[in-house]
Amino acid sequence: MNRNYRIGQIVPSSNTTMETEIPAMLRAREAVEPERFTFHSSRMRMKNVTKEELQAMDADSDRCALELSDAHVDVLVMRASLRS
Repeated sequence: MNRNYRIGQIVPSSNTTMETEIPAMLRAREAVEPERFTFHSSRMRMKNVTKEELQAMDADSDRCALELSDAHVDVLVMRASLRS
């Protein structure tokens, strides 16, 4: 029996990889397990890594989570990496 999962992703607006990398990984799992995944994304505005934009992005994460809750996601992932 197939199990369907809804994956919610919160990503910075400047992220260009997460919405393709995570689905690709889980599509590989679908090949060996009776599971299916759909992907739902919301973006937090961030063009540059500055203290001000990080604070604004953090505040925006609540809006993103609320939007994704409308899709009744099974799991919610927030991805944001900082340059060191």
